[in-house]
Amino acid sequence: MFEYQEKNRYFAQTQRGLESIVRSELEELGAEDCSEAFCGVHFTAPKAIMYKINYCARTITRVLAPLGSFRCDTENFLYQKSRKIEWNQILSLDKTFAVFANVSNSKITHSKFAGYKVKDAIADYFREKTGDRPNVDPKKPDSWISLNIHKDIATVSLDTSGGSLHRRSYRRTSVE
Repeated sequence: MFEYQEKNRYFAQTQRGLESIVRSELEELGAEDCSEAFCGVHFTAPKAIMYKINYCARTITRVLAPLGSFRCDTENFLYQKSRKIEWNQILSLDKTFAVFANVSNSKITHSKFAGYKVKDAIADYFREKTGDRPNVDPKKPDSWISLNIHKDIATVSLDTSGGSLHRRSYRRTSVE
């Protein structure tokens, strides 16, 4: 079972400085136990509310569902821990994936290289289990995997938004 499934806890990512606005918006949309963090807000919600947030929120860029978190200070350890995630429960060989990574205040300093390590771990996981590997599509994948490493704590998440929400088209809202 993944971390988000155990706790119904998600992370709404946003731009720095908008955290308090995001918190208010999430609470209006039905999220609970909201806590501001760097560039986002952690929140608890049932799956239906998480989908509503993806659809209706205006101030977030994506909603991340944490698969697992662990202390991590080397790229090799990142690879080993990422390879232990049961990727076949969320990804499949007939779909593409991509990894985006953010690194801050960590012994691992290169976000792109850290993302490659997670990508390699996923590919090697499938190769070991099935003899084949899923394809990577860095522009329009079927599934986005997020890696965030802050102060040597890595969090690997599934992007429930399917990419950045700024790509949604303009939507009219009713003003009462």
